[in-house]
Amino acid sequence: MKLAIVGCGLAVRWLHLPALEKLNDQYRVTALLSRTRKSAEGVARLLPNDPIIFESLEGLLAEGDFDAVLLSLPTEHNLFYIETFLARNIPVICEKPIALNTAQGKDILSIVEKYGNLLYIAENYRHMPQLHTAKELIDAGSIGAPKVMVWSQWGCVQPDEGYGATEWRANPKHVGGYLSDGGVHHMAGIRFLMGEVFAIKGYGFQQLAHTGSVDTYSATLEFESGAIGSYFGTYGLTGGGDLCMVRGTQGYLTIENEKVTVYTGVQGEFSKVYAVEPSMGYYEEFLDFFHFCEGRDSLLGSPAAALEDLRAIERMVTSFSQ
Repeated sequence: MKLAIVGCGLAVRWLHLPALEKLNDQYRVTALLSRTRKSAEGVARLLPNDPIIFESLEGLLAEGDFDAVLLSLPTEHNLFYIETFLARNIPVICEKPIALNTAQGKDILSIVEKYGNLLYIAENYRHMPQLHTAKELIDAGSIGAPKVMVWSQWGCVQPDEGYGATEWRANPKHVGGYLSDGGVHHMAGIRFLMGEVFAIKGYGFQQLAHTGSVDTYSATLEFESGAIGSYFGTYGLTGGGDLCMVRGTQGYLTIENEKVTVYTGVQGEFSKVYAVEPSMGYYEEFLDFFHFCEGRDSLLGSPAAALEDLRAIERMVTSFSQ
């Protein structure tokens, strides 16, 4: 499959290209378009072939040779580019969050309905092996009926390096800033394990000025199943990565890094560890998109699911002032 990449920032260099390199039997990057030629040239140097660098969208559309498009852009541009390519019957894999807010996300779903099911949202958490292992164990009744979920994420965004140095993140137009940029990942994982969120109430504050919005928060969730949960995250305080725990009527499990541990017994005294292959889900994501372009349906890249992730985060953010 000949792939055009639109947007050649950090996510492409750090996350997408390593996955595409492992899938060189499925993909060949043939075209690049970015805000600056310098960033496109930087990506081109990392590729084994010699993709054509385009200076404009018009040039890419007129002369580009590609079968599908990867959009890795500031979220504010998603709607325009999604419609541009879907209207030309070109499949799109687009980085999350799907839109600036829920209202714009609904507009994108209308575009998908108008032009056909050609949009795949790149939510790597829905592809993580550890989450799939945990989900299989929960569904198999390993901990009984799930009743309580706890998810915590710690991180401190630096102003002069990595994602913290990108202007569109420092001055966010997407709802909640880092809360939707990163939080949709966590919400995708939470919903994958626990089902739909019925109600959510959050509290938060801004710890670091350069994050542009609230960056530290805690929320209580109620799921449609009747289970409850606690979701904590920060982009302004040091800590130690993601940790998830699900407690059921007959035990509990934890998800940490590349292992899932199940605890059973009256006091959770018996444990069994399930190790999984280390993966952040990007390889699985692009392989799934390849099959999606061949005509296979995929709930893991569903725009509707991505909108529900964003909707839950937006509900949390809007509850801060209530």
